Amino acid sequence: MKKLLSALYAMPGPVWLFGAYGVFRMWSWLLARIVSGSLPTTWTTAALDLGTLLAALLPVSLLGLLLKRSAYAVQLVSLYAGLKGAAHFIALFRPVFGRFPETPDMVSSVLVNGVMCALWFGVLRYFERSEDIARLFPVEERRRTWWPVVPMIALMLVCM
Repeated sequence: MKKLLSALYAMPGPVWLFGAYGVFRMWSWLLARIVSGSLPTTWTTAALDLGTLLAALLPVSLLGLLLKRSAYAVQLVSLYAGLKGAAHFIALFRPVFGRFPETPDMVSSVLVNGVMCALWFGVLRYFERSEDIARLFPVEERRRTWWPVVPMIALMLVCM
């Protein structure tokens, strides 16, 4: 536990915020399950609950990769942030295609998606350009892979 805390203390502030987001997602899923007080009744509901759980655990697992200083950590967190930003950007256009009638919900949805889109693209930009991240994760030691895109997109489709 001491090693984990020392690794966390070495991380810059935006990594802490990303970790707080991940822990919030995990606990909000858990509390929603506890408050509902019921188990899934069909296989479809159980599969959606499992997908939502995996989507909630994804940021926490990415934080774990950052704390372990994995060679794939920066690329995977950047990929996650970019996909979340793109998903919120696409969600900005839901009112155009008749997803919402002219109500206050439409305005709040557009505002929330606009702010979330900007925040996620800011996180993406930070992980790609930050000197602190470059110092902690040297560019020559980072590795890249393409296959995590598929499960991340699937989880985001289930979650949004």
